[in-house]
Amino acid sequence: MGFRIDSSFATSSKEDKQEVAEEESENLIHKKVIKASGDNPQAPMLYEGARINHAESEALIMAFVLNHSLSEKGLENLLELLNCHLPIPVYSSKFAFLKKLPTTEPKKNFFCKQCEVSLEFGDSDELLCECEAINLKKESINNNNFFFDTVD
Repeated sequence: MGFRIDSSFATSSKEDKQEVAEEESENLIHKKVIKASGDNPQAPMLYEGARINHAESEALIMAFVLNHSLSEKGLENLLELLNCHLPIPVYSSKFAFLKKLPTTEPKKNFFCKQCEVSLEFGDSDELLCECEAINLKKESINNNNFFFDTVD
């Protein structure tokens, strides 16, 4: 008695390759989060016998949320799903989960409409660039001659 292998399973489709790439990406994110958190003996474990601590779990969840562009409702559903798989509920609510994250106000970084060099308007509404172009703050906003930055 022999086994017959269906050749349709042997070939990989684009979707299969995409899925494998996404899995590898998530595994890499998981390894980076664990490595970045270090071996902090004071960090509370997620639950007794868990392989990761609470902070690592939160970082992995946020990496998943960002990687898959989950909505707030998606995050809420994910936290409920995770609680179902844990011996004790760990995540009380989406609000409590998000409240722990640092918040920063995005900063508008302007650039010249001609040469694209970085500009600092400060209190001024008009700047003369080194390329001699006159840049108006309001015009720069309307023409999207800026980008947001949240890093201090």
